[in-house]
This record gives sequence, structure tokens and C-alpha cells, in this order.
Amino acid sequence: MTTAALSPREVHRLALLLEGRCPSCAERLPGGVALEGSQCPRCDTSLRNPHGPLEDWYARRTSARMWVAVVLVGAGAFLTGMLPLVASLLVLAGLAWIRFTIIAPGTRLLSTGRRIVSQWTLRLGGGAFAAGCFIVIEALTLLSFLGMPLKAAIAAVQVAFAAWFSRRYLAWQTRREAARAGVAAWEWALVLGAAAALVLACAVLVVTLVWVKDALAAAMTAVDGGTLAK
Repeated sequence: MTTAALSPREVHRLALLLEGRCPSCAERLPGGVALEGSQCPRCDTSLRNPHGPLEDWYARRTSARMWVAVVLVGAGAFLTGMLPLVASLLVLAGLAWIRFTIIAPGTRLLSTGRRIVSQWTLRLGGGAFAAGCFIVIEALTLLSFLGMPLKAAIAAVQVAFAAWFSRRYLAWQTRREAARAGVAAWEWALVLGAAAALVLACAVLVVTLVWVKDALAAAMTAVDGGTLAK
């Protein structure tokens, strides 16, 4: 079922639930209450969604949004492929889009403990992934015109993967929340692993940026030397 099959009133009710709000009084619901389908603690309205599990509707809505970022980042990276850092900044903008349109709505549906674990896992893991993206993209700057289509393709794939992973991870967390499963110890360990990966990726990124800068400087020096020799 899609929202096209619902009445405007039902669409509005579903939108409020997906925002973590009561469909009657529109007050913010405590974490996890909307997914449990219980009652609003303020007005006692039933939060059960008659059109299927709320976590499935979350997955459908975020699927459409992810492709907007993929297309825009890919096109922008192609047009600015010869410029250092610009394509990386476009990927960063795409990851920010994912943060506000996919991750934030999903974490609003979770209870406090699961929301903290999910946010920090994606935040730290996303930082490590972004650093890895920058390493690959900036290395392609050295290929000049050949790097333009490669940058566009790789940037689009990177954003698509980040959106896909965020959706899958949060869909899994929302299903666990709906089943009232507790936060496992290994989920907290995953947060620490993501932090370690971020530190390592940032160190490699710094080395890569210095290498690219030196390579570009050497290429410019060689071009200037050849011009003067003529």
C-alpha cells in the first residue's frame, strides 16, 4: 500500500506518527511509543496504525528521499571533477541530507537508549565513511579530465551506499523497538569500533591530502619549468 491509496486525513495521521507525534493532539511522543502502537500518554488516543507496521512506512518514505541526494551529488561531482575538495564537499552535503531526511526521522521513533546507540553508531561510522570517501575522491583529482566521470560515479555510489546502510540499519532498529527488544552489549561495542575507525580514517585522510597537495604542486612546477624552457 502507498499513501496514494489513503485519504488526506489518513495521510496526515500517518505523517504525524512518522514524526513521532500523536495523530490527535500532535504532541511529541516518548521514544518507542509510536512503534509500540499503544496510547498517547497525553490524550489517550490509540497509536495503532491500521495500514500496517509503522516501521514499514518509514522504510518506504526514506527510500524515495535517498535518490534525490544521489542524483544531485553525482551531477555536481561531474561538473566540478577537476577542482580539489569540491566533490568531497558535495559528498559531505549529501551525507548531511541523509542525516536530516533519513536518520533524524528514524531515531525520533526510538526509545532513549536505542536512540543514543543508533545516533552515535551512525554519527561515528558516518564520519569514518566520509573520511574514506574523501581519500578516494581527492586521489582522483590527479587524473584531471579522466577523473571527472570517475569522481561523479564514485561520489554517487558513496552517497547511495550511505543512504542504503542508514535506511537498513534504522529499519532494523525500529523493528527491534517495535518488538520491545533491549539494546544488546555488542551494540555499544559497535559504537566504540566506529569511533576507532573514525580516528584511523582521519589519520589516513590527512596523509592523503598532503600527498595530493604535494603532487599537484610538483605538477604545476613541472608545467611552469617547461613553459620557461620554451
